[in-house]
Amino acid sequence: MIVAVREADRDGLRPEDYHLTALQSALPAFRTSNRSGRDVEAWVTLALLLTDGFLAYGADLLDGRAEPQVLDPDQNGVPHSRDLTHALESGPITARL
Repeated sequence: MIVAVREADRDGLRPEDYHLTALQSALPAFRTSNRSGRDVEAWVTLALLLTDGFLAYGADLLDGRAEPQVLDPDQNGVPHSRDLTHALESGPITARL
């Protein structure tokens, strides 16, 4: 996931929008806690950052970041009907995981 976030710019997205710096900062504490098995906070922090980043990245891949009405005020934006779960399972992010 961190590699996919680091490479989000390949999909026209900004890595920082998906917690790249926070993920990279959380990794050392997680690795230390993984050895000792005692630091629940490190595990929870990393899990929350990964989950939020993954879902936000998937949503942005699915629907994009720009609002159609901002780009063209005469356009009636119609939300995509695709399924986020399907997009995450079959999209570019999954290929990198």
